[in-house]
Amino acid sequence: MNVFIAHLALADLFPNSNAIRLISPVFLWHIQCVDLFFILSGFVLNWVYFREADINWKGYGVARIARICPLYFATLFFLLALDLYSSVFHHIPSANFGGGRLASNILMASGLASDPGAACINSPAWSISVEMALYIALFPPLCYLNRKIGSRLNILLGLGILATTGLVLCYTGPQVIRVPSYLFCQARGVFGFMAGFFCCSIWRLVRLKNHTFNVMSLTASACAILAILEIIPKWLLPAIFPFLVFSTVNSTGWISRILGSRLFDYFGERSYSIYLWHFPMIIFFNRLFLYGHKELDGHYSPQLAGKTVLLIIFSTLLISELSFRCFECPAREWMRQKLAGRQKKLAELTVLQ
Repeated sequence: MNVFIAHLALADLFPNSNAIRLISPVFLWHIQCVDLFFILSGFVLNWVYFREADINWKGYGVARIARICPLYFATLFFLLALDLYSSVFHHIPSANFGGGRLASNILMASGLASDPGAACINSPAWSISVEMALYIALFPPLCYLNRKIGSRLNILLGLGILATTGLVLCYTGPQVIRVPSYLFCQARGVFGFMAGFFCCSIWRLVRLKNHTFNVMSLTASACAILAILEIIPKWLLPAIFPFLVFSTVNSTGWISRILGSRLFDYFGERSYSIYLWHFPMIIFFNRLFLYGHKELDGHYSPQLAGKTVLLIIFSTLLISELSFRCFECPAREWMRQKLAGRQKKLAELTVLQ
């Protein structure tokens, strides 16, 4: 929701509104939100798959594809259909059908391009492309490394600190290190995923009192708010997030209870839908109501802009709910059942042989 609201604020639909200018900075930490996605991803995969003595890598692969791909391609093809309609009936040109651009999006490789946000047809999906690469290339070696390390807490702490430092350097480094800035986008995924992964491994080994977790979560939350309000540097947020995740995952303390409330749980389950559907809805209603309707000063009328924003918000939440219930969950379950059925048949054939 923060990324969604930030993108609405950055659309500059209300350039003369003092209220919007006052509110929007509170949501303009959407870039760091993506780092939180990567951290949570590394943490959750460690949490789920290290419960098993041996990871079923085929099941893991199908589960990752079932979780990520159906919605990714649904939103991609929606935008392509919208571009095709706009091109044929309204003569609005689109570069999305260019061979290289289209192929990279279909192959989920656009997040690895020199300008990930611009290369993605559904702009926020660059992080999903990076996420898929992390599932394939980073998670298996991390699992191997973690099993070799075992319960040596000092090494895990060192790796967690190293990954978190690397994540922070992705924000401070471009001014110091002379390398292409786009490389820091992919590096944020690598370091964020690693930070979350080792954070989970550390959490399994550390035994702290609930009071300590509560103090840690309150401190991390206070520091995060200070960074969001830019009272302290915003680039510190990626260093704060691992501590916030670590201190709230045990479901004790005030912050954990707030984050575990029904409202947050509701949005948490639908966060992937909201993340991928909000940009297509912004494009759709922009073309439906705003295209060609700027006034002489280069802005939209407050009435038109207000109506468009309300429709974008309502439509995004509605389509995200429908997508989650009627498409994502059924598609995920169908793909997993297909895998289970094939595995059962293979097991039966093995027994017969």
